[in-house]
Formats: sequence, C-alpha cells, structure tokens
Amino acid sequence: MIKQKQRELISLLVRSKNGYKSSQELAAELSLSDRTVRTYLKDLKALIESNGGNIVSKQGYGFQLEILDRTSFNLFLIEHHLLDKNIEQSQCREASERKHYILNLLLLES
Repeated sequence: MIKQKQRELISLLVRSKNGYKSSQELAAELSLSDRTVRTYLKDLKALIESNGGNIVSKQGYGFQLEILDRTSFNLFLIEHHLLDKNIEQSQCREASERKHYILNLLLLES
C-alpha cells in the first residue's frame, strides 16, 4: 500500500518530466523532511522499476523519473489513483486530432 505522501511524490516526479528535482525541492513541496523524501524514494524504487519506470539519481542534480514502458507505467498510475484513465484517453485523442490536422495541412494545402 502506498502512502498518500508517496503518491504525491510520484506525482511531482511525473510532472517534472525530464528535469531533475533535488530531495530538498521535493521535501519543500511536500512539507516533509529531506531524509523522509529520500526514504520514500528508496522504498518506491523497486515498485516503480517493476512497473515500467526508474528513479534516476544524479549527484548534484537530484532525482528524475525515467519511464521505460509507458503502457505499464500508466497502468500503475491508474491502479494507484495517480492518473485518470479518461484524461489519458482524451490526451491521446487530442494528439491524434492534432496529427491529423497537421497532415491535412501539409498534404492538402498547396
């Protein structure tokens, strides 16, 4: 069972995309101590790795979430109530519609 603060920590890492966040920054955003954040990250590492992700740590930069298997990781997020299935589907639809629109512009406009 994942604690609420651990859920919030995963959400912060997901939202920070490809950027690094230090444990101090994460701690400040979650109102936790730096040590607690590092403990949570250590506890979550195996769970995230078994679900298509990886927590990368780089000295001097911080922590970053790397997603290795998008489908598996999204299922993990949905299972732990971190991602709404409907939002994900609408984002895919919007991306598909944008691609269709751009292709029509490129192919049909002279």
